[in-house]
Parts: sequence; C-alpha cells; structure tokens
Amino acid sequence: MIFRGRYLLIDGQAYLLSGYTYYKIPPQDASLFDIIEVRGEESEGAIAVEKAAVLVSGREPRGGANWKKALYDLELKRKFLKTFLWTAQARSFFWDRQFLEVHTPLLARFPAMEPTIDSLETSLFGETFYLHTSPEYLMKKMLVAGIMDRIFQIVPVFRKEKATPRHNPEFLMLEWYRNFEGYESLMDDLGALVRHLVGSSSLTYQGKKVDLSRYEVMTVEEAFIKYASVTFEELGVWDNRPGWEELYFAILTHDIEPRLGWECPVVLCEYPASMAALARLKPEDPRVAKRFEFYLGGVELANCFEELNSSEEQQKRMEEEKKLRQKEGKIVYEIDRGFIEALEIGLPPSSGGALGLERLFMILLDETTLDKALMFPWNDV
Repeated sequence: MIFRGRYLLIDGQAYLLSGYTYYKIPPQDASLFDIIEVRGEESEGAIAVEKAAVLVSGREPRGGANWKKALYDLELKRKFLKTFLWTAQARSFFWDRQFLEVHTPLLARFPAMEPTIDSLETSLFGETFYLHTSPEYLMKKMLVAGIMDRIFQIVPVFRKEKATPRHNPEFLMLEWYRNFEGYESLMDDLGALVRHLVGSSSLTYQGKKVDLSRYEVMTVEEAFIKYASVTFEELGVWDNRPGWEELYFAILTHDIEPRLGWECPVVLCEYPASMAALARLKPEDPRVAKRFEFYLGGVELANCFEELNSSEEQQKRMEEEKKLRQKEGKIVYEIDRGFIEALEIGLPPSSGGALGLERLFMILLDETTLDKALMFPWNDV
C-alpha cells in the first residue's frame, strides 16, 4: 500500500502524519515536516516501510495561527472539519425543506442604516461601495420579483466592529425567508436545524445538558421581570424616558442573556418598537415588534422577524436612522431607493431570519470563544 503525509518526530519516534492518523514508521532519510510517500504494509497503527521518497521539502511551522496548529493538532483539525461539514448539512437542511439557495453580491452601494451597525467601506472605479452587513435588501428584492417563496443563502458578511471572543468582523451568516408565513415558522426552523446538526435531541454545553426537543418562548418584558424584577413601564420604555436604552442594554447584557438557553433554547420575542428597524409592529400592541432572537447556552445566535412591507413606514424609519447617525457622529449613509421601490411594488407578507453560523458551531464544539471555531480568525488573516 502507498501512504502519503508529513514526516514527524515525537519523543524520538518517527511518524507519518497522513490525514487524521499518525502512523509509526522507522526513521527516514528526510527532514522534519517533509511531505513523503511510503510504500509498505500497515498493522496496528505502524507501517513496515519498504520504500520511501520525499515529495516536497517542508519545515516546522512557526507561530500560533490556527491553520498552522491544525497541521499537527488532530483534535483542532477535526473541529475545523466539523464546521465545514455542518455548513454543508445546514444547506441540505434547507434544500430538504424546498428552499431555493440564492446568491447576492458582497459589495453594496447602500449599507445598513441602523445606528448600531457600521459598514466597511471600499472603492471601485472611483465609486464608493460597502461590504455588506447582510444580504437582506437584495434577498427581499428577490421575494418581490417572485423568484421563490422560500429562499436562503450562506454568505460571508462584514461588520466594522472590533474582534471580541464572540464577534469576528467577518463572519458566516445563514439568512432565510418564508413568504406568507409568520415568524413562528422561523422558530421551528431554528429548533429543527440545531437538532439536525447535533444529530440528537440534546447537547451538553459547558457541563450542562440542554434539551433540544423543545424551545421556550418569552417576551423581552417577561425576561426583564423574571431576571431583573423590572417592567418596561418602570424602565421608561413606553414613555421614552431619557436614558432608558442604556439601562435596557446593561440589564439585557449582564442580567438576562447569560441566563438564557441552558435548559432548552429560548426564543426572546416582542422587542420594543424602537428596536425594529425592518420588522413589522405587532397589530394588537404596536409598542412592540414582531421580532425575536434565539438563544442557546447564554449566546444569542439568530435575529428574526416578520418583515415590514410598508414603503412609507420603512422610508420614515430610515430617515429617522439617518438623523440618529448624524446625532451620534457616525457616517450618514444614503437610503437605498431601490429597496423602497421594491416595497412600493409589493413585498408579500413574509418572515426572515439571520443566524451567525460560527457562533452556533462554537456551542456545538463546546467552546466559549469563536477563535476555536474559526480556522482563520481575524488575527490570523
């Protein structure tokens, strides 16, 4: 038989590292990390070498970049392999549910308008472009065009934010839409997708077993009452009391989010209307939006909502966002008139969601930081 791989020495023992297996071999006339080919018979993890040749001269990798460590750290290499397989399985999940996979450009003339999101700017032939933060505008234009009632894509997106243990400036987003369906369908999609990737009705994360056979739905205000003993009225949400948003995010970040999704996934829904840039408001209570976020193991994984399809309301919200960006000293972007025109032509009643795949992979790998789920984290690029 013929085996190919890297020549290594560990504690005086020679090995051929082929794929994901270390084979013991006799010392060879080769340098460490050379890529070699050996001919011989394998038995119980050892190769009786009959003939060997150096195919490519190599050297020891220097530095701690993930891709270099994966060369010899088989556990790390297997983790990266799993992430690529999970990405493929996520695609098959949506194909099996009759979704059409679509593709949209990464460069956009009009970036997201939300004051909380900043875009990476570039130029081409003297014209300013932005690396998209989401394919949302273009995918909604596809819905207007009637390409299909169910569409999805898995695509890199970019956010002009510093890298943190749970954020990479470039990350892989799964975005999907369902025409003529409420956002409850997206809740079911997420629960089923996680089970599909795990291959089980439960998972263990950081020593705690999480039941994936169900998910808990609670409103944001219910979460504030349960975990912080404060109502939206007391917080000043309903009367737009000065400073309420800062207090809201402080409580959400420190008291609520870390406690969500440990017994089972949690769907946090009905966000204040002011936090509904592209979501429709709840008809029975327009103070809140038909938006939800999906939590697992204390980590927010997905942002989903029933889509706003009123061009007048969307135009109004974007004008307000422009003013807010200017007030906060941020770059003021122009409104995508083509997107407004699409809503004027008519966006069907629809729901859409966006899932950060690598955050989900981080949890499936039982890790607490993204760099263990990324073969090329920001610092290694």
